[in-house]
Amino acid sequence: MNVDVGTIKRSDLNGVGTYAGGKNFNIELQCSGGLSTTGYANIEASFSGTLATGTTLTGGALLNEKAGSSMAKGIGIQVLKGGVPVEFNKNYNVGTLSNQETRYITIPFLARFYQYAAATSTGEVESHMIFNLTYD
Repeated sequence: MNVDVGTIKRSDLNGVGTYAGGKNFNIELQCSGGLSTTGYANIEASFSGTLATGTTLTGGALLNEKAGSSMAKGIGIQVLKGGVPVEFNKNYNVGTLSNQETRYITIPFLARFYQYAAATSTGEVESHMIFNLTYD
């Protein structure tokens, strides 16, 4: 899935840790349950990606992976769930599924530009985040 976060001005970012712009998006799931001895399965999601320099797993931003002269420097993408930055490599419970049940689940997010370096330049930003889904 691609999320177009839009366009901002360089002046919209005012230093390391500031953010601007944003685009709401959803991950939509159709989950089908099998048979388990407990009668249900917990559905968990986790996220991973290449973090920008100086950011952490708990409040980090994704590195700008755009190559070439059109790449913006010092600016990445931060993804939020429920108004809080997504913590990478953490399992989030997104629902429970009974045996042989089919559920539709929508998980809302916000992606925004995030300044992670003191020196920035204008240009394009491309980042990617990996979404993993597990049934337990």
